Formats: sequence, C-alpha cells, structure tokens
Amino acid sequence: MGLLVSARWVIGEELARGELVPLLPGYEVTFTDFAASASLLLPSASYVPRKVRALVDFLLPRFVDGPPSSRPRSAPERSLRV
Repeated sequence: MGLLVSARWVIGEELARGELVPLLPGYEVTFTDFAASASLLLPSASYVPRKVRALVDFLLPRFVDGPPSSRPRSAPERSLRV
C-alpha cells in the first residue's frame, strides 16, 4: 500500500478494475508541480543486468544535484551511444 502520482494512461486499467483508487479526484497534478522529479525503478532481484547498471551509472551523477536543465550550461556532455 502507498501513494502514487502517475498519468491516467499508465494506470487506467488498474483504476477500471478497482485495484487502484483515486484519493484526491478534484486535484490535478502536473509535471510542473514537481520542479526536479525523476524516478528510476529497479527490480527487487539481486541480479541487475549490466545494461541497466550502466544506465543507472550514467544517469545518477547527472541528476543527483537536480535536473541538468536547472544548472548553468558548461561544456557539452558526451552522448550515450546504445
């Protein structure tokens, strides 16, 4: 049990089945309500694929101090090639 903020298109089926219920139906949340919000969900298993670990290692230092767009622009960052 817990609280979740998500787009309706992501959880629409769960809402229709009654697995999730809206707690504040009169309140609309937009991404601008969260100035610096990013989530990364990892499986609870002890094994994390190498590609997933590489993505986490790439993203974490870029977002630990807030989104890159909120910081002064310096030298361009190298792009990740997949």
